[in-house]
Amino acid sequence: MSLFYTKDAISDFEKILNGLNTFDSFPPLRILSLATYCRKEEVKDFFSFIDSNGDTCLTFIIQSTVENNVTQQYRSIVDKFKLLEENIELLNLPNSYGETPLHVSSISNNIEFMKLLVLQGVDGSLKDNRNMTALDIAVMMDHKTIIKELKKLKTSMMTMEQTSIYQWGQILTSSLTLKSCAKATNMLFNDEISAPIQTEFGQNYNLILTDTGAVYSSGLCSYGKTGHKKKRDVLIPTQILELSNKRIKSIACGTHHSLAMDDLGQVYSWGNGASGRLGLGNDFSIVPTPTLISVINRFGSNEIATAIAAGCDNSMILGSNGDVYSFGSNLHYKLGYKECDGALGFQSTPKKIPSILQMKSIACASWHSVFLDLKGRVYTCGSSTNGRLGRAISSYSSFYPERVSITNSKTNGTLPQEEVIKQIACGTNFTTVLSESGSLYSWGVNTKSQLGLINLVGISEYYSQPKLVTALNPYTIHSFAVGDQHVVALSDQGEVFCYGDNSTLQCGFGEVLNFEINLTKVKIETTSSDAPIIGGGGVFKVSAGGSNTMISLSSDHNIFGEELLKSLNLQMFTDCRLIINDNKEQFIQAHQVVLAARSNKFNKLLELQHNSTLVGVDQQQQQQQQCKIPLTQTTFLKSFIESIGTFDIDGNENRVLYISFPSISSISILSLLLKYIYSDHTILSQSTNQELGELAHSLEIERLAYLCNFSHGKSLDKLPTSTLLEDFRILKDPKFSSIYSDIKFKCINNGGGGGDGNMVDEAYLEKNKQQIETVESYKLFAYTGSSYFKTMLSGSFIESNKKEIELFETSASSLRLLLNYCYSEEIPTDSNDCIDCIIICDVHQISRAKDSCAAKIRSQIDIQYICYIYHISLIYNVKLLKTWCQANFNSIADIKALPYFNQLPIEIQSELNSIKKKY
Repeated sequence: MSLFYTKDAISDFEKILNGLNTFDSFPPLRILSLATYCRKEEVKDFFSFIDSNGDTCLTFIIQSTVENNVTQQYRSIVDKFKLLEENIELLNLPNSYGETPLHVSSISNNIEFMKLLVLQGVDGSLKDNRNMTALDIAVMMDHKTIIKELKKLKTSMMTMEQTSIYQWGQILTSSLTLKSCAKATNMLFNDEISAPIQTEFGQNYNLILTDTGAVYSSGLCSYGKTGHKKKRDVLIPTQILELSNKRIKSIACGTHHSLAMDDLGQVYSWGNGASGRLGLGNDFSIVPTPTLISVINRFGSNEIATAIAAGCDNSMILGSNGDVYSFGSNLHYKLGYKECDGALGFQSTPKKIPSILQMKSIACASWHSVFLDLKGRVYTCGSSTNGRLGRAISSYSSFYPERVSITNSKTNGTLPQEEVIKQIACGTNFTTVLSESGSLYSWGVNTKSQLGLINLVGISEYYSQPKLVTALNPYTIHSFAVGDQHVVALSDQGEVFCYGDNSTLQCGFGEVLNFEINLTKVKIETTSSDAPIIGGGGVFKVSAGGSNTMISLSSDHNIFGEELLKSLNLQMFTDCRLIINDNKEQFIQAHQVVLAARSNKFNKLLELQHNSTLVGVDQQQQQQQQCKIPLTQTTFLKSFIESIGTFDIDGNENRVLYISFPSISSISILSLLLKYIYSDHTILSQSTNQELGELAHSLEIERLAYLCNFSHGKSLDKLPTSTLLEDFRILKDPKFSSIYSDIKFKCINNGGGGGDGNMVDEAYLEKNKQQIETVESYKLFAYTGSSYFKTMLSGSFIESNKKEIELFETSASSLRLLLNYCYSEEIPTDSNDCIDCIIICDVHQISRAKDSCAAKIRSQIDIQYICYIYHISLIYNVKLLKTWCQANFNSIADIKALPYFNQLPIEIQSELNSIKKKY
């Protein structure tokens, strides 16, 4: 049945439906007119359809126009189908970016549509992919009329009471213009579940990377550089959906192109491909969405990417073996070699820089490149103009990376010693490096004092040798970042310093320590009422791009932990309550398994409670058992079990375990503690840090204790690393599971073909009953890690209330591989086990695990197994493995002679025979 009555309407909408056109292929009025031909029973199909740009018809129309005749026609459509009364949920449907019509009205400042939506009572509490409500966005963008309208909605809510991410300098506004601001300004981002850690600027666009591996972009969409399918300029930071299932670790921007690297060592590029800068084999193409660069993944090498860098028209990739691959324009030989594979000095695929030492870091500028080797020594190549290379050379350019001598200038009368460098970065025409001793050195152009030195016309406009930034001698620098012509440095105590070009106020607001180089100790006014101006300490990360500076007062989030936290907030499978001083009226629910895994103190208490529940003792006596362990020298952490007056499906009385804390000021402290235990991240504020830190220390949660006291002279270099995933590895321990397991799976020890979903009949079970094996597990982690288990345990299925579930179609060994991933993202070390894990993870719809297993297989595979591996990649849709195999078939002289080739289906044999040499 067609969705529309008229032929024209059918034709236009079918073009959208079939991907031939998007909503923006038609004027907004035409899109609305299509709705007038829509059958009443098919209204939902029309309004809920999402085109290939990621838009619904409403989100497209709202951002496209604010003309009254459009909103008037929309009112007539609403009246005709009585959407308010019968289909109000249609007005809350989000586009691919999580934006409802209310969000888009707020972003676009579309007052007419906002009034219409408010009048119909849409839901103002919904959050988009940025974790922001429409009111959050309106307030951050200062859309006063929109704010006024939103406050009329009963459901409208503001969730961003405190933010930890700030920026200043040249800021890209929602009207796609640039404004300059010295005062630290909140970023349009809710950092509750993720926080920006890196910002990069190209020409009229920028990228933002979060600590959970998501990439957001905003700006002009020319050349496809924002990474979105839609050919529309992006007003505010919007997630790049094509990277949403990746965990990106690093981003880089050229003038009109971008790179992203995920945690599996895969590199993606998009934007303007001129001169081959995308590394995809084409010198001139425009690529609008992230596309995998697969050329470095060849047989005979286990190499994956560990770092990326981008210059204005060139790019570099650092391999795990220390090799460096470069591509793009080789102007001034900045690619590190003399000859390119293409014409005009272009290299369109990554080419290894020959005969250099193993490197551990790379950086690109517009006319030169910088490298850091494993011993902390710096090398440069490219244009030597204005001292860019940091060394004397006789020619205009240097095609071979050669060493830069950097000696310690703070020797106190002793002989100068060679500095060991730990970080390198390039601005437009200068280089800055950070030594292991915490000092900054710079060379190149100094016209804006970007080297940290006074600029004297005709005397100190550039330096061809590394110079110590003496203005920062009193401080130990932990890390730094560079913009085009300015530097932001983070001290070991969390203080922020900026110097260099301040023409767009990128050096920020604060105490000016040196006017001649614009050296400023930045102050940040936080939005929290209990947190006064921060002049030093409390900052964890700095980033810079173009003429912009960004800082983060937020410790890292962990995406695995955030998923656990969501389940806690939904109160899924909780089995204990945290209380204060035995007061059971106020409590917070939790999971014993999480508490025990994350804190040895909790584990000791819960083990004691478990052992005290003796066999043969009735429930009333069990409930009288109270256990306690020392929390401090004078206080105790207690546990006890009590009935809560309800019964389970079998008629047994439900009981709950209480954990009682002594002398805690409020339940909110326990909430902050629990948030950290589950996610490795919590909100830090001056009013709670001392008490929370003391509690964390008494529970032996040392990283949280350190974070809470960081502003009191602590060192960023000594900050304990996250142990979240490491802590949860104990879940696979049989002794641990015997105490905390709340679900058992019955499997066939040698059955199920590795978890491929094949059914096992009763005859088979009877014959193999001796092979039945029980695997203990935890509902929370099965639910969080597997879509299959999530449906089973949370829906209307009978298994949701069971304590024992039959999985006879799955082998016990494969199930354990799956569960180990669900517990701590652990991947098997053996490639055969990885294949089994891929098979069962395909059934359970865990694409992330499949990709991780593929990365492990790729590092171990022998050429004789490539046909078999390729077949596996096709059957179970492992794109990473499929792409890798295809990239390597070209290097094989005779594919037909490979083992397993003749066992492949005929259609796959034909496909392999016809593969072109496109890699």
